[in-house]
Amino acid sequence: MMKMSLCLALCLVCFIGLSTAEFTCYTTANGGKLNNFTDIISANSYTWKGPLENGTVYTFQVQICGAIQNPLPGCPANSAVNMIMEGGSCVSLGDPNVYSWDVSPSRTGVRLTYYHGSAFNNIGFYQSTLYLGCDPTTSISPIQAEHERTCTDSADNLELGGYFHFFIKTKYAC
Repeated sequence: MMKMSLCLALCLVCFIGLSTAEFTCYTTANGGKLNNFTDIISANSYTWKGPLENGTVYTFQVQICGAIQNPLPGCPANSAVNMIMEGGSCVSLGDPNVYSWDVSPSRTGVRLTYYHGSAFNNIGFYQSTLYLGCDPTTSISPIQAEHERTCTDSADNLELGGYFHFFIKTKYAC
């Protein structure tokens, strides 16, 4: 009984520690090299209107490393990436507390992926990847919304996906 109580207490401490951890705005995913992105965190997030590769124009709001501090009207309060659609509705493309850093597989630099955004059907959630590419000449370039990737499950024709990709050039990814 004592061992079980101790185990439960340790699990609770671990859970509390994980749920209150601050966002880590640096990574060593790029071959062990430290990339620190704290200098490009925006006080008000990055907001712009632009097309995806299919020509659809959306308004995007992105925060690098954490939650958007001042979400646009109608947008979720706890989001790292928001997308405002043509009709004015807003969805989260990623929860700032559910993320990963990885080396960018096809580019120089790293990628920051936010998971578990708004639900888009009964099993799927939006997510987004910010590709932070090396450009030694700029602190941060304008963010480019590249594309959305989706697929359809052949077993039940349910749409899976809602994966958005963004590209940012920055000297902090070098």
